Amino acid sequence: MQIILAIAIIVVVAVQLVDVSVSGTTYTYQCLLGQDYMSSSLCTYTFVVCGVSLVVSAVISMIQCCTCNLCGLGKILDVLLGALGTIWWAVASGVIGSNAMDPLGGTAQVTASSSVNTARDAVPIMCWVETGIFGAMLLSSLFRGKLPPPDLTKALISKGLGYGILAGSTLVKVPQVLNVVRARSAAGLSPLAFELETLGLVIAVTYGFLMGLPISAFGETVALLFQNCGLLVLIYFYQRRSLARTITLLSVLAGSGFVALSGTLSQAAITTLYDCNNFILVASRVPQIWQNFIAGSTGQLSLVTYALNTAGAAARIFTSVQENAGAAMLRGAVISTLLNCALALQIVFYAPKEAKNSKKKAA
Repeated sequence: MQIILAIAIIVVVAVQLVDVSVSGTTYTYQCLLGQDYMSSSLCTYTFVVCGVSLVVSAVISMIQCCTCNLCGLGKILDVLLGALGTIWWAVASGVIGSNAMDPLGGTAQVTASSSVNTARDAVPIMCWVETGIFGAMLLSSLFRGKLPPPDLTKALISKGLGYGILAGSTLVKVPQVLNVVRARSAAGLSPLAFELETLGLVIAVTYGFLMGLPISAFGETVALLFQNCGLLVLIYFYQRRSLARTITLLSVLAGSGFVALSGTLSQAAITTLYDCNNFILVASRVPQIWQNFIAGSTGQLSLVTYALNTAGAAARIFTSVQENAGAAMLRGAVISTLLNCALALQIVFYAPKEAKNSKKKAA
């Protein structure tokens, strides 16, 4: 699996993010992945990372195959490969991710299309997935033949997923923010959808605190709340929304926070409120889905953002059951998975049409 994914990263970078122009006997090479790293192309760095990973994985597999699993000592190689691979890809993911988030400058900014921006967002995610695969290989090698009891295994998986969702959520809105900043436009983004989502996040954060849930069970809602507020500021700015609308949103957020911290809400009340939040969740996504359908376009919506939302919500279904987070949160996780999946599919469906329109305008 790790070999296939490394090859996929190479293909995406080579096909989507390397721009080679040939004129006679001269050629120009341009990397659209991001800013250069240590005076060399970030694309070259990515190719080297993938190439080393492929060669080492292939050599170890051949050694195990030719020596009958290293005469019974193959587990040692698996542990070493898993540990070194996890460290290797974790460092590479940080380097590639941080540099790929920097806006392109000069002619690269002109060359970048929506498909290029999507590929730039996707490569760091693929690198982190590769890190996870090597990490899973390490854990599998360590526990092979002596897995913990089922209850402990489920608890470990739940905590791992919970903190993984929390870590991932700190960047889940970043691709969307970058799309808006790069384009200097918030076209296609429904302010009402994000306002309702922000209100829903306030309720979700309050629910987690009042129910006494561990931070791994709801921590992503805190991270998403701050990111959503930043995204709303950009939407208001680029769509030139009225100041009164901004003040109204801030007043609602401040009032909600005061009520949540006052201790006047009972667990029964916040559970009922969370069920209402599920309706808010639907109301926050349906306008965007409907707007996309009417326009036949998804504007600056980011595929990576909604793909991550879908994956996180799906994982939250499992953790909600395991952490006894309540039926209200479980229903919310199921609804969120379905709606975010619908938006991600719309982005995939309308992407070819938007690419054609961009080429027509460029011509």
